[in-house]
Amino acid sequence: MAQEVKGKKAAEYNDQSIQSLKGADRVRKRPGVIFGSDGLDGCAHSFFEILSNSIDEARAGHGDVIHVTVTRDHVITVEDFGRGIPMDWNEKEGRYNWELIFCELYAGGKYDNATGGAYQYSLGLNGLGACATQYSSEFMQVEVFSRGTHYRMNFRKGEADGELQKEEYTRRRTGTIITWKPDLEVFSEIGIPESYFNRRHAPSGGRQRRADPEPPLPAGGRHLVGAFLSLPRRHPRLRPRDRRDQREQRARRRGRGQGRHAHRAGILAGRKARQRPRGQERLRRAHGSCLLLFRQAPAP
Repeated sequence: MAQEVKGKKAAEYNDQSIQSLKGADRVRKRPGVIFGSDGLDGCAHSFFEILSNSIDEARAGHGDVIHVTVTRDHVITVEDFGRGIPMDWNEKEGRYNWELIFCELYAGGKYDNATGGAYQYSLGLNGLGACATQYSSEFMQVEVFSRGTHYRMNFRKGEADGELQKEEYTRRRTGTIITWKPDLEVFSEIGIPESYFNRRHAPSGGRQRRADPEPPLPAGGRHLVGAFLSLPRRHPRLRPRDRRDQREQRARRRGRGQGRHAHRAGILAGRKARQRPRGQERLRRAHGSCLLLFRQAPAP
């Protein structure tokens, strides 16, 4: 977009006129280069850059639910239960991984997918999304649970806000929680409409199915805005009918040799096991892994 400055005399164009953008200014001053727009479309694109990383983890078999929370003041949280973003020291690069991922464009772990890398397939390929979204945010908070450690890192206006915090974490939970607010100094509008979260985001070559929304919870609580997932055409883990058959076969085996009534009890146990579950488990079984639950946070 051409810019016209009125009331000012143009400066002389000489050898000193050439400058290069560094650090966060590479995105904050020209967000359209990365996100395609400095308006609402670009802001929505920045959200999907973070979401796609969680989708890649789920599609690789690490975690089966992704929670997305959007507050009324446009703060977004994406929580997954994958392996967790590497945050600690990288011997090969001589820098911390949090700095490479969130403060360095073209740094990521998906460049070797075709030669046996960490991901067989992925939505993100270029090492831009997490860094560019961090650069374009008013603030960002990153929490990672990985390999027995809880990591925390904060950013503000594209710069690190403090040091990496680490503490021992003894529970089994793994994953990443990223909370950020798009910056109005970067985007002209940051109020991503609810309709965007109800869209279908299936990449080319993928199969997609949409979950029916659940009824809203009582006033003051959260309600399900929408749910969608994106899966490859074939996924060995997504065969719920086979799992039900296996449960029934196990129930029959338990009933053998114990009399007719025991056998009948085993069949009933198998049928009970495949009764329709509720809530997230129902949606997960119906639609497989990589289920995305979009929730609208309550008003303050």
